[in-house]
Amino acid sequence: MPFKGKDGSLLPTCDVELVCREWKDNPSVRLVCANQGRLFEPSKQRTSPDEEITVKINIKDCVRNMYVLIPCLKRMAKHDHHPVPYVKSLAQEKLAFSLAI
Repeated sequence: MPFKGKDGSLLPTCDVELVCREWKDNPSVRLVCANQGRLFEPSKQRTSPDEEITVKINIKDCVRNMYVLIPCLKRMAKHDHHPVPYVKSLAQEKLAFSLAI
């Protein structure tokens, strides 16, 4: 569903096409993927091998994953209404990144 302004006009969405190239060019992002098997890394470390830790929506985890987030945030900042990217588009970029590394 497209974003709409107050007057009902369609607003541009956050274009994340080829953001996977920026992730691939960043050694920190590649290292997390190699070590964790995923794009984001939680700030809290495991105390035991069977402990499940998830990434939380907080400043600490955002800072920890800043190299993944910054390219998306820069693209969002190009528009006054700061649109979030579509989940489907981000999933395609994540898949392209996974295949590239």
